[in-house]
Amino acid sequence: PTIRNLSERLGQRHQARVLRINPREAQIGKPHLSFASGSVEALSGIAAELHN
Repeated sequence: PTIRNLSERLGQRHQARVLRINPREAQIGKPHLSFASGSVEALSGIAAELHN
């Protein structure tokens, strides 16, 4: 949880949204986004959505 907490704080500080990709522990606080999958699957899905 240390990296997740740091990511959330940095996202809030810089008014950025964090994308957390983790198949086992994908939870992250709002307004951040999480993907409960592996990295290749998640990034492929994101790329597909961006091209639609």
